[in-house]
Amino acid sequence: MSDLLRVLLIDDDEDSAPLTRGMLSRVVGLNFDVEWAPDFEMGLERLLSNAHDVCLVSCDGRDWRGFLGEFVRLKVAAQKEQEMAWQGHLLGRMEFVLCPDRDLMIDAELGTHSLVFWVIPYSRQSTTRCRSSFPQGREIMKTTPVYLGIDVSKRTLHLATTEKFLDKFDNLPAGHEQLIAMVRKFPHAIVVMEASGGYERLVTEALQAAEVPVAVVQPSCVRFFAKSVNMLAKTDKIDARFIAKFGTATQPALTPKTPENTRKLRALSDRRQQVVEDRVREMARLEACADAEVAACIRDSIESLNTVERNLDEQIERLIQTDAEFQKKAQILSSQKGVGQKTVNVLLSHFPELGTLTRGQAAALAGLAPHARESGNWCGRRRIYGGRAAARCALYMAAKTAARWCPVISAFYQRLRQRGKPYNVAIIACARKMLVHLNTQLKPENRKSPPITTIAT
Repeated sequence: MSDLLRVLLIDDDEDSAPLTRGMLSRVVGLNFDVEWAPDFEMGLERLLSNAHDVCLVSCDGRDWRGFLGEFVRLKVAAQKEQEMAWQGHLLGRMEFVLCPDRDLMIDAELGTHSLVFWVIPYSRQSTTRCRSSFPQGREIMKTTPVYLGIDVSKRTLHLATTEKFLDKFDNLPAGHEQLIAMVRKFPHAIVVMEASGGYERLVTEALQAAEVPVAVVQPSCVRFFAKSVNMLAKTDKIDARFIAKFGTATQPALTPKTPENTRKLRALSDRRQQVVEDRVREMARLEACADAEVAACIRDSIESLNTVERNLDEQIERLIQTDAEFQKKAQILSSQKGVGQKTVNVLLSHFPELGTLTRGQAAALAGLAPHARESGNWCGRRRIYGGRAAARCALYMAAKTAARWCPVISAFYQRLRQRGKPYNVAIIACARKMLVHLNTQLKPENRKSPPITTIAT
C-alpha cells in the first residue's frame, strides 16, 4: 500500500514486534508496516536504504548513541551536506523539533517496554525517494514547536533550551537583535519568559515585531514547576532551562501583540496610579509633620502632584477620544451605573481582553472568582486571590456605588446581606456580576445590549 507508515524496529527480542504493532495501533492512528531488525548492524543497513519513515530502537543498555552517530555520519555524507533537520516525537505526550548537532533521540517509558522513537531524517530539498501523497503525519510534525526559555533581568537575557544553556545577551536593542538571530536557528520556536516587573516588555515587543511567538508567564508558576521536580537550585542559567521545560510541559497561551494605543494608555494609567499613591504618602507625612517650613514644602509637593494628575487625566481622555475602538468601549462601559470615567480608564488599559472572554475567564482574570479550599472532610472558606489588582480595585469601588444607585445591583446586594453574607463578600459578588455583564455587553454581537438596569436578575 502506498499509504503505509513504514516502521523499523531494532530489538534483539523478536517477540517485541507484536507489542510494537499493538502500541502503534493505539498511538499513531495510521496505516503502518513494522519490520524487525535483530541488531544495529542490520538496522543501519536497512535505514540507509531510505525505505522507512520511523525507527524504534530498544534502549536497554546498548550503545544506541554510537549507532545513531554512525547513521548520521553516513547519511550526511550520502546527502552531500544538504540542509537537513530531524524531528522527534515522544509517543502520546509531546512533539518537538531537533537539529542535527543535538541529541536526536528521546527515551519514552511505554508500559514495561522502554523504547526510543525517532523520525528518519528528511531533506528540505527534493530527494530521490518517491513519497506518498498521504501526509502520514509529516505536516503535523514539521510544525511542531520548540520551546526556548529566556530568564529576564534588568541588564541581561539568558537563553536556553530544555537541555542546555545557549547564550547570554544584553537587555538592549542590540542584544535583542542578537537574541532574535539565535532564536531563528530553531524552526518553529516559541519563546517563553517570565513577567519581570516590566523588564520583559522591550524584548517581548522586539520578538513580536520579528514575528517570533512569545508567551509571558507568571514567575510563580515556573518556580513551582521547578520545585515539583525537586530542583531547589536557582541561577539564571537554570531558570532559563526550566522556563523552556515549563513551556514544553504546559504549552502556555501566546501573548498577543499589544496595540500601540493600548500600550500608551496603560503607561499613562500606571503613571497616574503612581502619582495618586505618592500623594497619599505625602498627605500622611503632612499629618505627622510638626515643622511649619517642612509642612509648607509637603503642601507644595501635594499641589504639584495634583497638577500632574490633572495633566495625566487630560492625556488619557485625549487618547481615548482619538481611538474609535476606545470610544465604543468607553460608551458601553459608562452606561453601567457605578462605572465612572476612572473605572473606564482602568478597564480599557488593564483589561483589554474584556469582551473576548467567557464569564468564568473574566472573573478569574480580574481576581473575582472564589477558589475552593477543601481536603477530605475539611471544607475551608472560599477566597478570591490572584488576577489583575488594578481592575479588581476599580470594580470594587464601582460595585460600592452600584450597590446604592443601580436597582438590579442594589437588590442583589440586599439579598446577599439578608442571607447573612459579610459586607465585602456581598460587594465582591456585585463586582463580579457587573464584570460579567460588561464582558457580555462588549462582545461584538452584543454591542447594543441594554444596560444592567433593565435586564432580569
